[in-house]
Amino acid sequence: ESGRNREREAVWNGHVPEAAMPVLNQKEQKVNVTALEELAKCPFRYYVNRLVKWVPLVPLGFLNQLSPLDWGTLVHKCLELLMQPYRGQEVPLQKIAGQLLESDAKQLKKVMASLPNHLLACLKIIPIPFSQLEINRLEKLLKDYFETVANRENGENEVDQFLVDLELKLRAPFPGLEGVNISGKIDRIDQQGNDFYICDYKSGSSPSSTSLSKKVSLGHTIQPILYPSLLLYHRIFSKGQKNSSGLVNFSFVYLKDSPPSEKPVPHEEKIEEFLKPLAEILENGMYLPTPDQTMERLEIEAEPCLYCQHTS
Repeated sequence: ESGRNREREAVWNGHVPEAAMPVLNQKEQKVNVTALEELAKCPFRYYVNRLVKWVPLVPLGFLNQLSPLDWGTLVHKCLELLMQPYRGQEVPLQKIAGQLLESDAKQLKKVMASLPNHLLACLKIIPIPFSQLEINRLEKLLKDYFETVANRENGENEVDQFLVDLELKLRAPFPGLEGVNISGKIDRIDQQGNDFYICDYKSGSSPSSTSLSKKVSLGHTIQPILYPSLLLYHRIFSKGQKNSSGLVNFSFVYLKDSPPSEKPVPHEEKIEEFLKPLAEILENGMYLPTPDQTMERLEIEAEPCLYCQHTS
């Protein structure tokens, strides 16, 4: 009998009251947008990665290219370095792209040749011939993207679209969780007339519209919902632009597409209702795993356990 009791007590039900939010007597409490995506996909994975921060042992193997995470970071940082000189200068995007590409992309190649060491560190674990191939792949991807931008039309709006900001860090109160903030970092913000355009870079290929729409509605791709709200909050409370009539639009930029494509994503304005289930999980400290069977029933292509290093 005592053995059966111990066995019952060892069954984990996902309830971790100590990991609930908000935490008493803790001033700085925030959840970033990427972590909220993880929470929506699988509360257990959020718990082990973001709260207890377990680090699994992964066997080393021969690498001939960067991991998707390192590749994405390298692409993001290079785009930031290339566009940083034009930040807030109201230079049309087509003109920026043209300047980077003129004289056989001389300016782009110059930046690529002088990348800081901390960015190149991820390439040092790859044999030299393969690391050079990665640099060549990166240069081609960037050239293809800027060629797409240079040839893009403004459409019905005759006003030029120009760069406003890069890698902008924002935060806003988490609806339903007093004392907790949502934080995020926006890759790029453009402006055209009174309207703002948020661009989020993706180093992979674009999914189908149906798949993307489903992932957004489930919170598995949450940037199109939260980033416009974070920017609006920033403009109202930090910039004092309470009467601004402009719209805030969101697009993913898929750099692996041929040619690179920009896909606008409509966003849900009632974020309080959208975030309510996630707020309840955090408030109660309930971190149950999401089984693959659930994802299959929801007809989600990416299985949450496929690349999870904490499966048992």
